[in-house]
Amino acid sequence: MRSLINAISNRIDADEEDQLVVTLAKKYIETFLTTMIGKKQKYLRKRRLKIKAELASAIAITHPDRAGIFRGLLTSHPWEEYEQVKAHFKMFNELL
Repeated sequence: MRSLINAISNRIDADEEDQLVVTLAKKYIETFLTTMIGKKQKYLRKRRLKIKAELASAIAITHPDRAGIFRGLLTSHPWEEYEQVKAHFKMFNELL
């Protein structure tokens, strides 16, 4: 799995942006895990899940149209039940 995420930044036509995406995807997940030290953690408790999250983050940026599995996950979740989500969409509507 680690080699899959590295392949994004190491492919023949990879450029500086591709390398940055991979670096920042890894940093994003590492920052999350560092923030969770000492707290009850329900996400990314195993190394393989951390690596999958890094890959998923990089794919979501480099190929958002191919991240379909995540689209299904997002649409199957009852986001309308979260007050914070409602508040943010209200702000979007006011701005538009």
